[in-house]
Amino acid sequence: MIVDRVHPQITILTSVQKGLITRAQLTQIGLNRHNVAHLVNAGRLVRVTPRLLMLRGTPVDDHVEALGATLDAQGVLSHQSAAALWGVPGYSLKPVHVTRDRGGRVRPTHVARVHACRLLDLDHITKYQEIPVLRPGRVLFDLAATEHPARLTRSLDWMWSRRLVTVESLDRIVSELPGQGRKGHGLIRELIEERRGLAPIGSGLESRFDVIVSAAGLPPFKRQLDLGDDQQWIGRVDFASTVKLLVVEIGSELHHAALSDLEHDAQRRERLERAGFMVRELSEHELFHRRAHTIDLLRQWYREAPSR
Repeated sequence: MIVDRVHPQITILTSVQKGLITRAQLTQIGLNRHNVAHLVNAGRLVRVTPRLLMLRGTPVDDHVEALGATLDAQGVLSHQSAAALWGVPGYSLKPVHVTRDRGGRVRPTHVARVHACRLLDLDHITKYQEIPVLRPGRVLFDLAATEHPARLTRSLDWMWSRRLVTVESLDRIVSELPGQGRKGHGLIRELIEERRGLAPIGSGLESRFDVIVSAAGLPPFKRQLDLGDDQQWIGRVDFASTVKLLVVEIGSELHHAALSDLEHDAQRRERLERAGFMVRELSEHELFHRRAHTIDLLRQWYREAPSR
């Protein structure tokens, strides 16, 4: 029976979608409406909406509902819901806000507040905790149209301190989004200019790294330092030794989901290494939870790095 043959594919899809699957996906793997009805009647799937089903017994929480809303509306998490997913204080996942391309023949949904957008650039979208979501910089631009300036400023600084946005990433969005007539666009530009050339407000990473460096008996590192070679600026790094040509970057799942540009990161690292720097990365977990291990790593890197 066709249902039996495609069951492994249902398992694969639901395993990465928090137990959820759409009718369109079921069709793509070979099931017709009778097959789907059989799975529902047999108790293997439960209808959530006319377009969305889930495995029976799937635990439902706000994250499952958020993912389900993006699947049902055929869009990505946005606005207040996206801010909440990124962890910005004061925001909630629900009611779920979803943005999708304007036009098309997508029917309304009752599980999300849907925003139609003329420009939904793929570069503005990522996936975090398995949920398709707008990147933090784009979220700020959308919130600028509705949020009080003081709240928007606090949200920007919170994201900036956690390296979810940079002045450079916000500059790119300014150049990519139509500004004329877009509410809040001018405010975002003002906030960017106020922070241009400044180091982000500390988020705890800097002070923790300083403590680890001191415990390792090493000279202080400079933070948020602009580096370049003989020809041009290469980029801003998290920490750079004042004695050795050693750069230490702090990585996290949140940071990489927010600003992920693997090709750019690889090119930047290659240019730093060509300029003579040794580039190493620590995870936030190592920094906060593996003190002895991190101290040993820093001492080793410091010994191996070339002197200035």
